[in-house]
Amino acid sequence: MRKLQIAAFVALTIATGFGCSKQIPNTAEGVVNKSYAALKDYKVGEVYAMLPESYKKDLQDLTTGYIAIIDAETWDNAAKSLGNVFTGAAKNPDEVHKSLGQFAEMIKKDELKESLEELDDQWTILDKSGLTKYSTAKSLNIQKFLNESGPAILKSLKEYSEMLPQAQESPILDADDFAKVKVTVKEKNSARTLLTITDKDGASEDVAFVKVEGRWVPEELALGWKDRIAAAKTNLELAKAEYAEKKDMYLQTSRSLLKSTEEFAKDGNVQHLMSAMGALR
Repeated sequence: MRKLQIAAFVALTIATGFGCSKQIPNTAEGVVNKSYAALKDYKVGEVYAMLPESYKKDLQDLTTGYIAIIDAETWDNAAKSLGNVFTGAAKNPDEVHKSLGQFAEMIKKDELKESLEELDDQWTILDKSGLTKYSTAKSLNIQKFLNESGPAILKSLKEYSEMLPQAQESPILDADDFAKVKVTVKEKNSARTLLTITDKDGASEDVAFVKVEGRWVPEELALGWKDRIAAAKTNLELAKAEYAEKKDMYLQTSRSLLKSTEEFAKDGNVQHLMSAMGALR
């Protein structure tokens, strides 16, 4: 039995952030119930709206900081290369299947074709969001981006996950899973609430919530937030230094990748991708 993937998914969604703004419940159980109601329809933005303002600022600053490390041409080349791979594979599934060699017998052609087309659809969603172009990505607003694109991305990921082996174990759950979750209050005071969350299979888990800046968040998330953000900022500075040192190499690599993947997009010949992999070494 899955160990309350629903509870884990809500915690993960709150931790990573998706956004739009609506009225925020003033109780922990209200926050959790609202989260499940939103996630049932893939409206992940409504979960992000319940984060403390300082948490959202931390996430925005880190996102902007990481994007700013990369120069425009390298970003755009990398994005175009990924798009070429997805498009080329979707247009030439037989070539891709042939390239699998001895593993080709393990994968049906029609299933591979469907899977590749779904991946290409996911890329199209991402491309329309503006993330694949540096000119728009550099000024990305997490709240706006995920409010507009989050539901489509999540729904597409769910559809793709259903094509994979053990799809029933997908962490992106069905609407039915969210609709049947039960939330009960076990302990409660003005600063802390202990909830019992029961999934559709009857498995239960106690999850504590505390108030941060007037917002209810999982206690585990609140206790570790400052340390996680501090570690992320340290990693950001390290990434800046490394990129600055190897900037020219990354740019040349991105140009080589783009050239190889453009050829792959035309005919689906996997040898072009092998050349691209060589550029990464």
